[in-house]
Amino acid sequence: FNLGSLMQIDAQFAKPSPAKMDALDLLSDDDDDPGVDNAAEPSEPDAKRQKAEFDFAALKHVGYAADDDEKEERSAAAASLQSSFSHLQDVAKANLPSGRELGLAVPGFDTTYIVLKEGDPVRIVSEGCKVIVHAVGVVKKSGRVFWATRDDPRGPHLFLSGSGKKVVGWEQGCMGMRIGETRKLIIPSHEGYGASGLAEWGILPHADLEFTIECLDIAAA
Repeated sequence: FNLGSLMQIDAQFAKPSPAKMDALDLLSDDDDDPGVDNAAEPSEPDAKRQKAEFDFAALKHVGYAADDDEKEERSAAAASLQSSFSHLQDVAKANLPSGRELGLAVPGFDTTYIVLKEGDPVRIVSEGCKVIVHAVGVVKKSGRVFWATRDDPRGPHLFLSGSGKKVVGWEQGCMGMRIGETRKLIIPSHEGYGASGLAEWGILPHADLEFTIECLDIAAA
C-alpha cells in the first residue's frame, strides 16, 4: 500500500461533512442565544384543547349571568304577585260591613263565626234547646275581656236558645253548634248592645264584640 494514499483516506474520514456541521451549528446557536424563546410551539391537539378550555370558561360566565337574570325576574314576579294578593285582601276587607271578619256568615245576619274546634254532631243547638257553655266576651276594638265564665264563681253559663233573652248575634251565632264544639262569634254593634252599650260590663255604645264559646252540653227544652 502507498502510505500517502492511506493518509489521504484517513484525513477524509476524520473531517466532518459540511452538511452535518451546518446542522450542529444551527442547533448550538439556538441553545446558546439568550434572545431566542426556546419554548416549544404547542402542537395542534394542545392548541385545540386550550381553545376549548377558554371557550368553556366563557360559556360558564355567560351561563352564570343568565342564571342571575332569571333569578331577578322570578323575584320581581313573586313580589308583584304578593303585592297584587295583598291589594285584593285590602279591598275585600274594605268592602266588608263594620264588625265583620272573614268567616262563616250567619244566614240573614251580619254576625259571622269561625269554628275553632269541631264538635260531635250527635247533638246540635236548635231553637228551644237548653245549652251549657263556657264563654269569653271581648270588646273587639280594645281586646278587653268583659266576661269569662271560667273566672265566674257561678261556673258555666246556661241559656235557652231562641228565647230572645240574648243579643241577636249571640242567639243566631250559636245556632247549629255541636256538642264539644268551640266557636268564635264576631258580632257587629247593631247585633250586640247597639247604641246603648252595657255600662255595667264597660261596653261602650256602638262597640263590636267577640265571643269565644265552648259548647259543653245540649239538652231538649
